[in-house]
Amino acid sequence: MDLTGLRVAVSEDFGMAGIQPEVLEGFQKAVTLLADLGCSVTRRHPATEDPTPIWWTVAACESFAAEGTFLSRPCEVTPYSLEVLRRGQTLSAADYLNAQHERETLSRIWGEFFLEFDLMVSPGQSVLPFPIGRLGPQDEHDDRWWAMDTVANLTGQPVTSIPCGLTAEGLPLGLQLMGPRFADALVLNAAASLERGLPSISPPSPFGPGK
Repeated sequence: MDLTGLRVAVSEDFGMAGIQPEVLEGFQKAVTLLADLGCSVTRRHPATEDPTPIWWTVAACESFAAEGTFLSRPCEVTPYSLEVLRRGQTLSAADYLNAQHERETLSRIWGEFFLEFDLMVSPGQSVLPFPIGRLGPQDEHDDRWWAMDTVANLTGQPVTSIPCGLTAEGLPLGLQLMGPRFADALVLNAAASLERGLPSISPPSPFGPGK
């Protein structure tokens, strides 16, 4: 896919997630190459609040409604799942409906944003990779590190991630591409083209060249 003329909005944090310096450095290199590939690049994101509280309310309520019986058998679920179920137990129908109303507003704002742009490009995560077995970085109670992930989950917009480099320790960095609703083919084709255009900062394929 020829990326020439593609209207691309870029944001390192959506105005809500603190980004670590090494992640930002890798992201900026990828943004430079976006322009080199012919994209029309604009630094912009919708002005919205952190959507993480909306996600937590919806996820906790629906988890409790579907799997609340596990509260009587806590040894059968992980501590994280237990936390989500207990949170859902404390919420009301009004809490759930209010969150869904806020979700609709968020979807409308992002839908209007994509009338001006074809893609939104951001870091895959705002933090460096953390050890296997952990559910988050050092401060696991700080949700800001995955705040950008919740946008596509709540609005139903297609999103994917491609490798865009390595940290000083050889761990992967990712680039997230998000498009308007129902533009799945555009997002996937653009991601494939962009990944092929980033060989100098992408980790090698474990299956060899061209695979």
